[in-house]
Amino acid sequence: MTIKKTHLIIIIAVCMLISACGNGNGQKPLADNNNLPSLNAADTVMAVEDVSEPLIKITNAKKIAKAIIKPIIVDDNPQQFINLDIFQLAKLLGTPILVRRDGMVEVWQYKGDSCILDIFLYQVNNIMKVQYVDLRGTKTHHQNRQCMAAILRQHIKYMS
Repeated sequence: MTIKKTHLIIIIAVCMLISACGNGNGQKPLADNNNLPSLNAADTVMAVEDVSEPLIKITNAKKIAKAIIKPIIVDDNPQQFINLDIFQLAKLLGTPILVRRDGMVEVWQYKGDSCILDIFLYQVNNIMKVQYVDLRGTKTHHQNRQCMAAILRQHIKYMS
């Protein structure tokens, strides 16, 4: 069995470290009690200092929180999905909660807190592509788009 040069160097270094920890005679080194400080309570002086200012000041806490938690920017326009194939769509939105097939049409449905996004895929040149998008909900048009953006953000968070 041959020992490589690097292994030999490591073994020698470890041996030197181990030998440096002892005092040569295999006994633990004795403590020099003459150099230890006195532990008498009467000799101990304790000082109490009043600190009126906090040791750490946090300024602009709102700015710090915004810097730490950056919002995920997404496009909230449902028309962005038009002409995407099923692979591109799944990459953006993930797995739908419902897939319905009606003849040559496939409908993928995604649900948010206050909205439902239906995406209609039709076969174009043997590839299923988005041809129509329906975003509906119980809120205003603007709030429904915010809900759809939340669906996109949720998928991004899940994937990261």
